[in-house]
Amino acid sequence: MQDDVLRVIESKHCMSTLVFLSDHGPSTKMEIYDNVSKNPKMPEKIESMEAAGLLTIETVSKRSSEVTLTRKGEMIAELLKKIQKVK
Repeated sequence: MQDDVLRVIESKHCMSTLVFLSDHGPSTKMEIYDNVSKNPKMPEKIESMEAAGLLTIETVSKRSSEVTLTRKGEMIAELLKKIQKVK
């Protein structure tokens, strides 16, 4: 399980997605795509982050899902933001 979390965190756009959600709160998938990446694999990446326990996805309507950080995702995002501040 720990290896899965590390593998997911290492994947492209994962860290940016966690920081984005930390800064902006619960967001739709479309907001993530517009602000982090329009990479066609982003839906898969978001699902893998959910499977790793970093975020939750809740269907709001047929065309919209809300993505929220879990406690684990929040902790990782906070660490990443602290690292960004180090000079």
